[in-house]
Amino acid sequence: MQSIVVFGSVLENGFGDGTYYTTSCSAVSLFTLTAFTTCFVSIMQISWMIIAFNGYRNISFVRIFLLFLLHLGSSMTSLLNQQKDMCGASIGIQCGLMCISVACAVFSQRHAVLTQGTRVREVESTN
Repeated sequence: MQSIVVFGSVLENGFGDGTYYTTSCSAVSLFTLTAFTTCFVSIMQISWMIIAFNGYRNISFVRIFLLFLLHLGSSMTSLLNQQKDMCGASIGIQCGLMCISVACAVFSQRHAVLTQGTRVREVESTN
């Protein structure tokens, strides 16, 4: 929510006359690109923390490797911003990675809660 509030005003200034465009990205203003990228990355970081806590706590190499791939993919999209007129694709890929990260975090947390509930029931049944 913080990234939406903070960069929403920047995004508002990113449209209209007098906006700043870079030579490698003439389709999207610098303010718009930065606002979208920061918003998506902030939401992904929250999702990644959920995946990381569950992965490290349960020693799940699948979650840890997935976290590595998601982070690497998000980092590599910044290289697209340096290519001529690829910044629109960069925003789309970041949005897709954000959706995947949130879905993985929800699945990971739901699985962790179900696993914890099973452990509690096992302990209660033995007592």
